[in-house]
Amino acid sequence: RTMIERDPAARAEMLSAWSSSRTLLLDMRDADAFHARRLAGAVNLPRTTMSGRLHELPPRSRPLAVVLDPAPVACADEDAWYRAQLAWFTADFKGNPWTLRGCVVGDDALFDDAAARSGFPVATGAVIPTARGRLWEPSDNVARWLPEVEARMAHRWGRGGRLLEGAARDGGASSEPSSSAASEPDDDDDDD
Repeated sequence: RTMIERDPAARAEMLSAWSSSRTLLLDMRDADAFHARRLAGAVNLPRTTMSGRLHELPPRSRPLAVVLDPAPVACADEDAWYRAQLAWFTADFKGNPWTLRGCVVGDDALFDDAAARSGFPVATGAVIPTARGRLWEPSDNVARWLPEVEARMAHRWGRGGRLLEGAARDGGASSEPSSSAASEPDDDDDDD
C-alpha cells in the first residue's frame, strides 16, 4: 500500500530524496496545471489519459514517484479519488506492480512550501512536444530512426529539443540510420 505524504516537512524530505536519487517523476495533473507549474523533470500523463498511455510508463522495476491530481473541491471522498489514481500502479494483468518511491498531491502546498523547503526546482510554461520528457528508454531501432522522423516533422513541431536527445549515447547505437540496416520502404514495385 502506497502512502500519500501530506506532512509538509516530510514532503520536502521526500522531494530531496527523489532529487538526489534521480527518481523518475510522473505528474498526473491535467496539462494546464502541469504547464502552469511542475516539478522540474516531471513527465505529464494526465489521469484522464492513463488507460491509453500505460505503455509510456517505465519498466516496473524502475523507481517512480507520482504527483497526484488534486481532488476537486466538491469531492465527497478524497481518499477514494487518490486510490483510483494509484490503482494504475498497483498491478497489471500479470500481477506485477510498479516500484513507487512515494506520491504527493500536486497542490499549492507542494510547490509553494515543499519544493521551496527542499530546493527542488519548479518549472513553468508550456512544454513543446520535442522537449517533453519520457519515462522509458527507446529500443536501439527507435533511437536510430527517430532523428530522421524528427527531421521530417520539424516543420510541424517547430524548433526545440529532440524527442530522444542523447538516447543513443550510452547504448552504442548511432543517431544516424545505418547504411547496413534495411533502408526505408521503397514505394516503387521492383517486381514488375
